[in-house]
Amino acid sequence: FYEQLVCLRFRALVYLADQCGEDVTVYC
Repeated sequence: FYEQLVCLRFRALVYLADQCGEDVTVYC
């Protein structure tokens, strides 16, 4: 279950990066 949360969070960050054009590598 924890892995699913991490995956969802990562996908959300990638989605935000695509929308806002921000560099999300700092969050990883």
